Amino acid sequence: IAGCDSDKPTQMQTSELEAANLVQALPVTFQQGIVAAQAGEGSLQGVSGTFSVTGAQWRFARYSPEGEVFIDGELIVDAAQQPMLIRGELELSGMLSGELSIDLSYHSSTGVFAGVITVDGIPVAVSERLCCVD
Repeated sequence: IAGCDSDKPTQMQTSELEAANLVQALPVTFQQGIVAAQAGEGSLQGVSGTFSVTGAQWRFARYSPEGEVFIDGELIVDAAQQPMLIRGELELSGMLSGELSIDLSYHSSTGVFAGVITVDGIPVAVSERLCCVD
């Protein structure tokens, strides 16, 4: 078939629903990240892998909040800055692959984090109030 490259795996385009579902699975991760960032360190076990915070470094090591999509990479987050900016690029693998681009801010005075998470080129607006983050 013209245009096919049999040496490369077939990559399906990420749908808006798949992107939204992944983003909906992330608030607990970011809540724990914010708490850990304010404390200076902490970690969270996913269904697979780990998410850990040490100082300003948020590290995702084959972390999966739901068991089908895996996240790898690091974000640099300054917990002292207000609003706290959570930005960077992470790699996706598993059921979705490509880049996970994070552009969020967390306002400690309101307990709200908002911004955009882009999943393999599909932007998903985020606005969440985090329960119980002091």
